[in-house]
Amino acid sequence: MNVICAVSLVFFLFITNFGICYYRNTFAETNGIEIRESTVDELYSLCIDLAKNASKARENLSENDGIMTLTSLNEAKAETQKAMNSLYEKNIQLFLADIQKRNLLCSLN
Repeated sequence: MNVICAVSLVFFLFITNFGICYYRNTFAETNGIEIRESTVDELYSLCIDLAKNASKARENLSENDGIMTLTSLNEAKAETQKAMNSLYEKNIQLFLADIQKRNLLCSLN
């Protein structure tokens, strides 16, 4: 009987903590990203573009015995902050629209 109770408790905890995520909106739905079938040429072009971007990013890294390292942690922090600010500036309108939509949904409840 104790085993059945333990298994039931574990199952209940799984459903309440992880199972509920199966029913939430996807990242694409939340951020308004259109999902569609891609052609082989589009995927190939994407791979080439990503490889070029990775090569450019690697130029900013130093190597020590073949191991890539950042030149400094402060430099990495500054680059990260710069990238996040750029994303914020590009997506502020989407962010504000999402907040307004959430406020409207909350006020309807």
